[in-house]
Amino acid sequence: MLPEKSWLDGYCVEESVVRQFVAMPPSESYPAEEQLTGTADHGGLQVVACAMKAERHRDLRSGAIGIRMHQAMLSMCLKLMGLAPAGRIDQKAYGDVYELGAWDQGHGSRCFVSPLNSAQWMAVTGEQPPTAQEYAARGLPWFDYYGGDAQAVAGSARLRGLKGIAKQADVNGKGPLPDNESIEALSLVTLGKPGQVRECTISGVQS
Repeated sequence: MLPEKSWLDGYCVEESVVRQFVAMPPSESYPAEEQLTGTADHGGLQVVACAMKAERHRDLRSGAIGIRMHQAMLSMCLKLMGLAPAGRIDQKAYGDVYELGAWDQGHGSRCFVSPLNSAQWMAVTGEQPPTAQEYAARGLPWFDYYGGDAQAVAGSARLRGLKGIAKQADVNGKGPLPDNESIEALSLVTLGKPGQVRECTISGVQS
């Protein structure tokens, strides 16, 4: 089972507010793990997938529990590049309707995702990475997700206290970071929005 959310690209710091992931080097207190734990041991992103416990799955198959999406469990840490909080965007993260106890955490699978910063991207691909400004200038779409009645999580108080990369750059004496200006999303595509209700006749009553 998968979460209702179609993507995850940042730290949920408040309800409907996410700070986007940015690949930053360790040892200068940019990445979240280094700010939270004081160390930079792993790097990147770890995605842990766990099967649902047998008894809960039997309940689902018997119809005792309505089938909904599962919020995947993520653990953020560091290796070559850590995931640092950047700009704030309007975005909701939805909670797991089954809650953590439904999942067999003793029998999970884990994969590691190592992010690249702009210099590493160029080394691997030979191309200059696109900026948000270039993305917007080409009229490419930005996406908004309509979750209906899904309950958005309130966000993490610990993650809310993290320094963003701009503030941490000032602390480190690095000055303004390049390509870090805010932009306006002009081409917005909404995903998951219910269809438009049109006029119809029901039981002889015009509506």
